Amino acid sequence: MFTPQRVHRDLYASGPRPRLEWHCTQGRLELSGHVLATWTSKIGNLLLEECDAGPGTRVLLDTPEHWRSATWALGAWVTGALVVLPAPGATPVSGTPAADVVATTRPEAWDRAAAPEVVVAVSTESFALRWPDPLPPGVLDGGIDVAGYADDLQPVAVVPLDTPAVEHPGGSLSVRDLTRTTADALPALLGWWPALAAGDLVVLREGGS
Repeated sequence: MFTPQRVHRDLYASGPRPRLEWHCTQGRLELSGHVLATWTSKIGNLLLEECDAGPGTRVLLDTPEHWRSATWALGAWVTGALVVLPAPGATPVSGTPAADVVATTRPEAWDRAAAPEVVVAVSTESFALRWPDPLPPGVLDGGIDVAGYADDLQPVAVVPLDTPAVEHPGGSLSVRDLTRTTADALPALLGWWPALAAGDLVVLREGGS
């Protein structure tokens, strides 16, 4: 059964074999299974250390489709956290669902008293090592700060299949649902998941084209 935790282990095992390609105006970026698993572990470790992530933790993705948004979803799932997707065009913070953590491409919009305690700025510059501009106080850098976490995921408990995994404007899915869903049954931001779980090469394109 291809749960996120099982897929994470399989990504490590696939080593240098390409598992995700990102195509954008800056060029093509290829992530091997090992690299994708490492980014997943680093994000998972950040979530574990910053908010003791687990079932019930809400991680909101305020991002477009991107290779980085895929790693954030995986990083949340391996800890048992819930990936929350806002409605298109939702206004932070009042117009978005409650969350414990937000990964966002617009950190200035989350510089509000009502924002989650943990806000992480995620760059859409595919090869960027850090956020290009000064960040609001307390906002973490999704490049350099994430990179500082360990490559191997801290020990986490096996996530029960009935654990909520996705909440989006059209409904919700559990971990069990993820093991048997198809791309057309998922929000567009997560449409890569069934192919990745099956061991196929995932190809993502800027703008979703």
